[in-house]
Amino acid sequence: MAAIQRTGAAKDGIPALLPVGLGAKSGEFDKIFLDTYQRVVLRGEKPRAVIRPARRGTGQADGRDRCAVLAADPASTGACAVK
Repeated sequence: MAAIQRTGAAKDGIPALLPVGLGAKSGEFDKIFLDTYQRVVLRGEKPRAVIRPARRGTGQADGRDRCAVLAADPASTGACAVK
């Protein structure tokens, strides 16, 4: 929890949604995520060179050519109103 709080409070932190709804394909997604993390964070490879091919891989892991990506909620103050 402390790591999540530090990431959220970091000036260059990027919040992201968890990959839900992958079902039996979640293991494939996990492998792609871990491989990408190792290449970018641990080996210092250029993120764009690693992430572009990985994005194609996540589409395959989900059984589709491309994964839909939800846009972030707009910035606001206070609680979000449910419509």
